[in-house]
Amino acid sequence: MMHASLRSLPLLAALLAPGAPAAQENASAAEIVAAARHALGWDALAGSPAAVRVTGAARFLGTDATQTLLFDGAGRYLETYDGPLRQQTGSDGRTAWTRDWTDTPRTLVLGDLADGELNELFLTGRWTAAGERLVFEPAPVAEGAEAGEIALAFTHADGVVSGTIRLDAESHRPRSLSYGSDGTPTTWTFHDYREHDGFAFPQRIEEVQGGHVQVLDTRTVERLAAADAAAFAPRLARPTDARFDPAVAPALEVKRVASGHLLVHPKVDGEDLGWFIFDSGAGINCISTEVTEALADGPFGEIGARGVGGDVPAHFWRADELVLGPLTVDDPIFMGLDLAFLERPFGVPVAGILGFEFLARCVAELDMQAGAIALYDPATYALPADGRWEDVLLYGRHPCVRASFEEREGVFKIDTGAADDTVTLHYQVVHDLDLTAGRATKASLSGGVGGNVGTRVGELASFTLGGHEFRALPASFALEDKGAFADDYVWGNIGGKLLEPFRLVFDYPGGRLGFVPRAGR
Repeated sequence: MMHASLRSLPLLAALLAPGAPAAQENASAAEIVAAARHALGWDALAGSPAAVRVTGAARFLGTDATQTLLFDGAGRYLETYDGPLRQQTGSDGRTAWTRDWTDTPRTLVLGDLADGELNELFLTGRWTAAGERLVFEPAPVAEGAEAGEIALAFTHADGVVSGTIRLDAESHRPRSLSYGSDGTPTTWTFHDYREHDGFAFPQRIEEVQGGHVQVLDTRTVERLAAADAAAFAPRLARPTDARFDPAVAPALEVKRVASGHLLVHPKVDGEDLGWFIFDSGAGINCISTEVTEALADGPFGEIGARGVGGDVPAHFWRADELVLGPLTVDDPIFMGLDLAFLERPFGVPVAGILGFEFLARCVAELDMQAGAIALYDPATYALPADGRWEDVLLYGRHPCVRASFEEREGVFKIDTGAADDTVTLHYQVVHDLDLTAGRATKASLSGGVGGNVGTRVGELASFTLGGHEFRALPASFALEDKGAFADDYVWGNIGGKLLEPFRLVFDYPGGRLGFVPRAGR
């Protein structure tokens, strides 16, 4: 049954019938959403134990896969990709989670949580029954849009992500969708709706983000009386592809180059390929395209490598084994990148980068000042008595913690790959708080994968991290809304210079970062 006031019933009835362009022009957002809810079949599904299972052929990260969606009227959800790259993402109604294509689990937070929720809402049609999670208002139809279209602007409950959904004026089913918060919009198109026991689902959905296309071609849609709650339970157990050799010492051979970066020497498929950067700011393990001939499996798939300057296209490579110190990881996946540009500033060729999924399989103690790294088994590690744990947010496959500057507190990314930096404040924070106004600064640039971003360099009166206060701290202020410094959920990027007072302990499996004061600090 439709939930509508008596006053709105005539207009709502007109919306649910074909035609009625005058009524559509004057319809409120709530009435348009209600019409879409009826047209998609969510009137009967919303709030009920009933469930839907969708299967289809998908294009996922440039590979062919089978995609399965399982969702119910209570907001529980499971999305699975089966193929060369396997991934599961879901929510049990309380915790949103993912187990990504490297088999690395994490709870979704910040922008990942918003993206996951929007993906679920718009993929399933539950946006029509999302309640306070989305705020809608009528929007003007874009110039050049197809005839017979209704547009709704929406804002996510976190206040950061906004976008527009466009509906067919007669059927009230979505035609297209666009949203985004960081200069890289996500756009969807929906094609050829079919009804299945009163539930409507498109035969084809296309998603484009940063030039990369994901596709679902629907094969089957099943209505279920209910779904087993266990199907939606978070899969957050530690990966089983990593093992520790207690006979091997935790301390690694480390090269500290002039830029301050720490390099380590793993073996990949038994071969010494060269030095790898140990980089908490890398969301994926990388391998230089100069040495990929040593790997049997690749290139395959496609992914965008996001750096300071923006995104660049890249492909995947897979090895049989990665060994570093006491840790062995089976079947690691690497993103291939041209890293030749690093040889000149580093003084040595760079064969790769160890990032998120490597750190997620160990506890790593890192001393930026001493140039030391040690790896431990998460099951047996104990923090030194003078250390302190702080919660870590694994967002965008990067470690983030709360820190404060000049009596303001926010979330900051820990990036050991920005070895010679203190802190760079992201564009949105610089803009919203007008941080360069009245502050002595000079023009500068920050560079990395994808190019450069304009910044200004100045000083923060104070900055507090891990219980340590810095005074008169040199800092950079991003001036361009692009690349890694355009993330609206994170206030800034903390580099290696700000980590020198500590032995930093990365414990992703435990959901925490440890700060151990160095001697004399």
